[in-house]
Amino acid sequence: MKVAIYVTSHGFGHASRQAALVNEFIKFGIECVICSDRPRFLFPQESGLVQFREIQPDTGMFQTTWKSPDVDKTIKVLKEFWADKDAFVAQEKDFMTSQKIDFAVVDVPILPIIAANELDIPVYAITNFDWHFNYRGMPLVKEDNEFKVILKEIEDIYSRLDKSYILPFSIPESVKVLANPVKFGNLVKIKDYSREELCASYNIPKDKIIVLISFGGILSDISYFNNLTQDDRYFFLTNADIEVRSNVKILARDVDFSTLISACDVVITKVGYSTLAEVSSNGTYLCYATRDDFPEDDALVSELVHYPQSSHFKLENGKLDITLPNEIPQKIIYDRFKPANEEIALDMIKTYFSRYTSLKATLDFGTNNSTLMIYSLDGDNVIPHLRSIVITALGKGLKDNLLTEQAIDKAIEKCYWQFKLCQVLDIPLQAVATNIGRICKNFYLVQSKIRELWRRELVLIHASLEAELGGLSAINSLPKEYNLYSIDIGGSSTEICLIKNRAITNKISIQSGILYYYNKLQSDDFLDIQKEIYDDLELKLQKHSILDHTVKLACGIGKVYQNINCILKDSDFFYNEVEVQNFNVNELSKMLMSIMYSNEELTYTDIDNNQLNKKILYISISTILAWNKLLGIEQLAINPFGIEYGLAINTLEK
Repeated sequence: MKVAIYVTSHGFGHASRQAALVNEFIKFGIECVICSDRPRFLFPQESGLVQFREIQPDTGMFQTTWKSPDVDKTIKVLKEFWADKDAFVAQEKDFMTSQKIDFAVVDVPILPIIAANELDIPVYAITNFDWHFNYRGMPLVKEDNEFKVILKEIEDIYSRLDKSYILPFSIPESVKVLANPVKFGNLVKIKDYSREELCASYNIPKDKIIVLISFGGILSDISYFNNLTQDDRYFFLTNADIEVRSNVKILARDVDFSTLISACDVVITKVGYSTLAEVSSNGTYLCYATRDDFPEDDALVSELVHYPQSSHFKLENGKLDITLPNEIPQKIIYDRFKPANEEIALDMIKTYFSRYTSLKATLDFGTNNSTLMIYSLDGDNVIPHLRSIVITALGKGLKDNLLTEQAIDKAIEKCYWQFKLCQVLDIPLQAVATNIGRICKNFYLVQSKIRELWRRELVLIHASLEAELGGLSAINSLPKEYNLYSIDIGGSSTEICLIKNRAITNKISIQSGILYYYNKLQSDDFLDIQKEIYDDLELKLQKHSILDHTVKLACGIGKVYQNINCILKDSDFFYNEVEVQNFNVNELSKMLMSIMYSNEELTYTDIDNNQLNKKILYISISTILAWNKLLGIEQLAINPFGIEYGLAINTLEK
């Protein structure tokens, strides 16, 4: 599943809260394309599930200072942008089509709504105000007939939204033109950053009252704070231009202030959704100033009457009237302001999937990974919609065929989002455990915990069925009736099927896999690993009769093959493919060996955003090369789906 996130070109707050939404989506395995011109540091780091697309999706409001808008420039630039709206819409339609976008989220650019509508792609707004509200409330707007026409068009476009998520710090007037509104709680970045860490990072004495001064993305003269900073009871952090003293630290412009709000004692700021939401969700004391001619401020300030940990300060004629707490204030978090990030993301996903009537899910709980697939049925066809892979490392450190308590707890924690999503969607789930369950004497502990937490059964399947499911995945992923092997390299076993004329004629399961060799092999040298794996697989294959010298094609199944495919494509991170990739084995071997003997350090990042372990890489490549040679394979097709797809096919056929 892929989502386009359009973030307004106005300030940093909208970007900050959409970063929080993206963080939720990626937990569920949803790929996000962030369409924005906001600074990169505001968003999650790029990965296989997060892409950045540099684009200006709207014009927002222009400001010369934090306190007041530049109305003339705001109107002028919007008119120019609006004059090219047809070209913009056409561009976004091409993007959404080529990238196979499933739904779009706007906060709250206008024109992407048209593109999504014309492609029948659901589009959801999430905000505390709309641009129609802010624009129509500016001075001089009523005197500009051309601008009034644009306002009417904006109102019409917002009326086409499939759903509008209304955040706190809004009033009915600020979101009244948004279609299908539903109220939700705060959407904020959640940072686990303590006061102790903050003091250590900036060498702040612990008895000082830590004050963060933030006026958003607009650099403004705030020299009127110089008198305030002379009070040594306080330590001030800011990225604005004020006089440097021993109790003042000037921060770089790319410091993400959301990381500091949870740890400081007081925040001095102008009103703006993101800062207010982050402050209130952390229970931090707030000193705020309002702005001139910003209609949004009415909505923001109205919510602060419910936040007693705040006070309004005034700035008139360059003079500051502000009162700070005399001691370190206690942090108080009110239920009204608690983050609702997960709730919002899940509701968007549920809203999208409500268009399908035959939604189901399968889950492959393996030795190293847990793979969830949510799909629907179109006649006799399985249509995958969402595929989530998490690295559980359940079999890491396996000894005497016993799972450690730590490994079990970690695996259950990693799978939380997969089971949670199925629960929220209220869909049938077939969850199967493979070889790790067959070889571990205490695997019943995993099954009982999943049953207790989620009321779902994790069914242990035998090796023959596991191999068959891999074969079904291969058969239904290739367009022609090939004779081939399906090879599913897992964590602790490898399953192979011999397939002729779309029928499985033979199947085997061998005790060999990535974590199996990781736990067994002592050497970290590639040549040693390669020889030991080849010799081990050659010996084990001799005990089976699956070898057919007329078959020259194999279909590689599972994440091991997908990892190699990503590395071959010179990717910096794992990318969840959706189409079969084909390779000539001789060329593939040369490419893989060149990677092994390259002087360059591999920086490939796995699905969990951790760098792939070098020994795991050596084992993966050695295993693939060994099977290619032992089976006499000349062509290799890498299947993006594993046995979770075969499980859906198997259910359909029954």
